[in-house]
Amino acid sequence: MKAIFEVKTVAAEWKPPFSKKIETKEYEVGENESFEDLNLNGLSGKIFTVKAIRGNRVLIKYDRHFMIKGFGEDPLKKEKWIEEESPVEFSFMWANQGLTKKLILKKVLA
Repeated sequence: MKAIFEVKTVAAEWKPPFSKKIETKEYEVGENESFEDLNLNGLSGKIFTVKAIRGNRVLIKYDRHFMIKGFGEDPLKKEKWIEEESPVEFSFMWANQGLTKKLILKKVLA
C-alpha cells in the first residue's frame, strides 16, 4: 500500500518585513519510507516517516525538532495518526524563520 501526501510549507521571518515563503509538494510513499527534507540550522534529514497504513489512516513519525500545533497524541512519542483530508500542522520555531508544515493525507492507494 502507498499513501499520497501533500505538504504545504510556510516559512515566515521573525523580524520586519515579516515576509513569507509558501511552497507545496506532493509525495507518494509506502510503509517505512521517509519524505520531506529538513535543512535548517545545521539539521538535515527527513521530517516524516510512514510507520503504518491502515485503511484510510496513516501512522507517521515526525522529526523530534517539530511540534504538533494544537492537541495531539503523546508529544514525546513523535507519532500521529493522519486521516484522509484532515490536515495536521507541525511547527519548527528554533530558526531565523518560523516554519510550519501542513500535512494532508490525500489518498491511500491499494
